[in-house]
Amino acid sequence: LAREIAEAHGGRIALLNRTTGAQARPALARILWSWPTPTALASADLRSLAPLLKPLGLWRGRGRTLRRLSASWASGERCLGTLPGVGPYARSSWAVFVDGKLPRRVEDGKLRLYVNYKRRVRCKRKKR
Repeated sequence: LAREIAEAHGGRIALLNRTTGAQARPALARILWSWPTPTALASADLRSLAPLLKPLGLWRGRGRTLRRLSASWASGERCLGTLPGVGPYARSSWAVFVDGKLPRRVEDGKLRLYVNYKRRVRCKRKKR
C-alpha cells in the first residue's frame, strides 16, 4: 500500500497510522479519485474529507495532517523526517515497502514481524 501511495501522490501514508491497510485502501481510493494531486488535496475542505476519514477514526487530525502533508509534498519536500504526520511507523514502512530496505529498529509490532520474516527469507536464500 505504501508503494501505491508513493506512486500516486507520495507521502500519503498518514492513512495507515493506527489502522490497517484493509481499512485504509477504500478511503485512499476515494481520496485519490476526489483529489487527484497533492495540490488539490492540500486545499481540500475538511468537511469533504470527513465521510472518507471517519471510518478510520481520528478523522479531524488525519484530515489536517493529510492537507499539511500534501502541501509539503506539492512544494517539493521529500525528506521523510520533516514531512507533517510522518513518524517512526511511516518512515519504517516507507523504508520497507518503497525503498526495499529492512531497518534495524522497527517500533510497530506487525511491521517488525514482517521485517523479521523478510530477514529469515533473505538468510535462507544466501545459504543456498
